[in-house]
Amino acid sequence: MIQKVYVKNIEELAFEVKGPGPIFFIGASTSTVIPYDSDNLESKIGASKVVDLSGVEKNIEYFNQGEDSFLRVSGGVSWLDLKKFCEEHNLLMLTSPTEENALVLSGLATSATGERCFGFGTLRDQVYSLAYLNSRGERKLLSSKKKLIDTMPSYSLKTLKNYQDDFERSYLGFKNGAYPRMKNETDLLIGTEGQLGVIIEADIAVKARKESTFVFIELPKWEINDLLHLKISDWAQTQRSRSMVCELIDSNSLSVLPESEKPIESIDSDLVFFEVEESLVEDFYSELISSIPKLNKDKIFMMDQAKCHQLRMAIPRYTFERNSQMGVQKKGTDVQVTSNSFKELLSLYRDFSNKGISYNLFGHFGDCHLHFNFFPKPSEQELCDKLLEGLYSEIKTLGGSPFAEHGVGLFKKRFIRQFYGNSQLEMFSLLKKEFDPENKFFPGGFMNIGMGTG
Repeated sequence: MIQKVYVKNIEELAFEVKGPGPIFFIGASTSTVIPYDSDNLESKIGASKVVDLSGVEKNIEYFNQGEDSFLRVSGGVSWLDLKKFCEEHNLLMLTSPTEENALVLSGLATSATGERCFGFGTLRDQVYSLAYLNSRGERKLLSSKKKLIDTMPSYSLKTLKNYQDDFERSYLGFKNGAYPRMKNETDLLIGTEGQLGVIIEADIAVKARKESTFVFIELPKWEINDLLHLKISDWAQTQRSRSMVCELIDSNSLSVLPESEKPIESIDSDLVFFEVEESLVEDFYSELISSIPKLNKDKIFMMDQAKCHQLRMAIPRYTFERNSQMGVQKKGTDVQVTSNSFKELLSLYRDFSNKGISYNLFGHFGDCHLHFNFFPKPSEQELCDKLLEGLYSEIKTLGGSPFAEHGVGLFKKRFIRQFYGNSQLEMFSLLKKEFDPENKFFPGGFMNIGMGTG
């Protein structure tokens, strides 16, 4: 029987860490890669104790470091908490995950990205420093300014160099690769899913808030004609300095909305939208229509922040309600490719759309990082699994990243193995021995795949 422990502060957390393992940490139970309701979760995560971090005393502090501004986040702070703090202090979050109830520090553990990384880069690169508890319950500090190769033991440097070379060849321009980056000290805990320690505090970059507007473009359904989608995607690559966000919501995603909440009348249209500072909107619009003359000006419209946020929250809420009523389980993808391979990715998803299974497509359009979600009936589960297995083989061939945002967890482990070679497995083994010699942190995670326990 798995033991679930609730901790209220760092002292209680350290006590649990120092106790007998193995151990697994959860935040707000919002992860899409862990089956929290599984009857045999204990055997899957490889731990007999689950520590819930959502009740840890939370705190947010604002400070400057030179010309840069940061928020020091500790405890069970959610993205919604962080958003409200930023609004109260006229600050802008540079990462904006859709699931606002998730915990910020859990997002670091999975290297979450969200929408605004189109303009500001990934959450991983917005972290100035972080603190964590090691396997002895001791507080340790990591800095993004320190290169990992300068702080790791000498015996590990050859393995680390091979690992880093592989990452730079394969995933340098991606939000997240098939395995964590391991370039700076902070990379030890970002994206490693709690397998080397538990994050208790982080300094995360923010900026002064400026008013923005959302520019929406109504397009034909991507399944039928994606020509304009591809043209906008190519053009978007030149707009990262002027736009914070570039997202897609397809017609299937919009179909779950009540008529009163739909932003457009057509049931056969997709939407691509950009978030642009108000002072830049006029120039942005002019360049958009001059760069892509086939766009219909009547299909371009503006939306304010509040209304756009309402739309973004409504779609997953109504999708969940529909799935619950129909008794279906979502099976989603988290794939990113380069802009040169975006056409091929849409083609793969178009093949999926012809399998007779309910689906939708949405996500981070400007980053060529979209979420294709199947909504299979029980009789369609096996077909979905086969289709996904084939997809990840195709993504490997395309040189894409299989899981660019939400982590590997348990659901995706069977798909990730083909992306690991000797340098990755050797590095994982070395890191576990160096930072978690008793293998007490999430032994069912991807770092133990090569050792037969993951």
